[in-house]
Amino acid sequence: MTTTTVAAEQCTPPPLVGDRGDLYQSLVRQIARRCAADESRVIGVTSCTHGEGATTVATNLAKSAARSDPSRVLLIDGNTEHPALHHEFSTPGAKGWRHLLTGDSSVEDAIQATQWKNLSLITGGTEVPATASVNPIAVAHVLEQLRESFEWVIVDLPPANPTTSCFSVAQALGSLLLVLEAEGVRGPVARRVCEQFQRDGVNLVGIVLNKRRSHIPNWLYRRL
Repeated sequence: MTTTTVAAEQCTPPPLVGDRGDLYQSLVRQIARRCAADESRVIGVTSCTHGEGATTVATNLAKSAARSDPSRVLLIDGNTEHPALHHEFSTPGAKGWRHLLTGDSSVEDAIQATQWKNLSLITGGTEVPATASVNPIAVAHVLEQLRESFEWVIVDLPPANPTTSCFSVAQALGSLLLVLEAEGVRGPVARRVCEQFQRDGVNLVGIVLNKRRSHIPNWLYRRL
């Protein structure tokens, strides 16, 4: 994983640098510098299409933030269309994000502990129909409550397209990280998504270029 910016007029978010392992720590530090020190860091992670690695980046970002200092970190499965983090952490997914937004669960009941120190989880919720609409006002209200208990709130969002809840939720977040599959997503698609976030007033802190392929053999790369 590496990071870059999308070259486009009116679409120039600052670059971030990150990679597997220790470089996720670099990603955490750079995001922290771009967030006000006296505010909770509420970060959404999304992509243009399914399968670009947004869930992986969100999960590793949350784990790295939990390891970096004694910060309390909350990871939210905001992908109401295809929730998956309850599988990733092997936790019950019955009560979660969907229930919070519809008022069918309290924050306390939705938060689950994980095997990672300082890292808590809110799953997507599996008992509410996936077609349930997302109310941006409800999102803002829930996030306001979570800010009081966590230094980091990281939301794994669905892909950024008109058929998902991504754009509605993103407007309530403090910042957004966009994950792009290297050599996978088309430039015009990425630019349109970037520009839509800017029109919505979303703070796009950076773009992660994921699944970057090396065309140099490892034995030769080590000699360079």
